[in-house]
Amino acid sequence: MKGLLDRLYERSPVHKMAPEEKILIFSDLHIGAGGRSDDFKRNSLLYLKILEEAYSPGYHLILLGDIEELWEDDLVDILATYPEVFRWHREYYRAGRLHRVVGNHDIFIEENRFLQRTEDKLRELGREDLVPLLPPPSLPSLRLELPQGEIFLFHGHQLDFLNNSLWKISRFFVRYLWKSLQALFRITTSSPARAWKKRASLEGKYYRWAESRRKVIVCAHTHRAAFASRMGKSEGNGEKIAEMPLPLYFNSGCGIYTDGRITAIEIRSGEIALLAFHLEGRHLKTEVLGRERLKNIFSRVLP
Repeated sequence: MKGLLDRLYERSPVHKMAPEEKILIFSDLHIGAGGRSDDFKRNSLLYLKILEEAYSPGYHLILLGDIEELWEDDLVDILATYPEVFRWHREYYRAGRLHRVVGNHDIFIEENRFLQRTEDKLRELGREDLVPLLPPPSLPSLRLELPQGEIFLFHGHQLDFLNNSLWKISRFFVRYLWKSLQALFRITTSSPARAWKKRASLEGKYYRWAESRRKVIVCAHTHRAAFASRMGKSEGNGEKIAEMPLPLYFNSGCGIYTDGRITAIEIRSGEIALLAFHLEGRHLKTEVLGRERLKNIFSRVLP
């Protein structure tokens, strides 16, 4: 019987990556409206610096879900708070160098009617200047076709029952209760990142699906970066890590680490890497947490 991820994979659009193409995969930015519950605020200048410096070298962006925090805030307020971020996203999109994949916290972006309602509201408020910054609709998932093999990208909430099948209930709790508690006690975004057993369980599900299909996957949602099935940067410690012998599972991490770092998966020049960005003064610094040739990855994965 075909499962949810099997059906998602079969319907997934394909992006054929050119040999000279360079890709950065970001996820879980949770861009809010600038209030006390806005976890993105502390890293917003860092993310802008990354977008600025990645544009001229020709990087292609893949935004792998939970980019806007639409469970807590209205898109109108988010656009008004961070217009420069969305201006850069639009520049990449106009250049044909941006794909969006939907997550549970920005699930509305895949609906044209939601975007139209937001545009109407902006015009009513006299903020026509923000209309061109509206995000493009999201894809449910994406398949990268490379000379060495194929990589399947999806956000990851699809295997999280509470945040997929019951997402409307979860959103109600977050919007009308959690947001106030978060602002009051300065807690980071509610997600699998704050529930260690749940996070480990999800990572195990991702890996087992990839292992049974012999697919290399990049996903997000858990806020724990992973490279070649090895766990990388995360918020919190002490949770059990599932056994993952094959280099099938990659996770882009998130953009709201409390130590002022943002992680991303990079694909370029026949290699895949896990990067962590931070600022030293005004200078962008990049730490490589893992790097491997794609041909080595696929030689171990393919039967």
